[in-house]
Amino acid sequence: MDAARHICMSRFNIQLVIAIDIIHKNNDLTNVDIAFWEMKNVVSVKESDGEIKKLTRLDGYKDDDECVPPPANAYFAILENPVTKKFEKYLAERTDTWTVST
Repeated sequence: MDAARHICMSRFNIQLVIAIDIIHKNNDLTNVDIAFWEMKNVVSVKESDGEIKKLTRLDGYKDDDECVPPPANAYFAILENPVTKKFEKYLAERTDTWTVST
């Protein structure tokens, strides 16, 4: 989620984030997860198409769901373009994931 937030809130200035999760168990390295997140799309939208400046899962799960949702593969944010003053929807998506086990 932090990688997607970083991409969306940068307004397309950052187009790729590589997230690395190093997992230890009893002080031993068990595996390393590497995920590639990319900016996928920017489209003009109306303000009513979603909350402004809020990162939202694209899969429809809500924060108030009673179950714990699986990790999302895509997020979007609606931001105001500072030049045109129009609203734009920025989409960030996890494009690839690798796991290296020891």
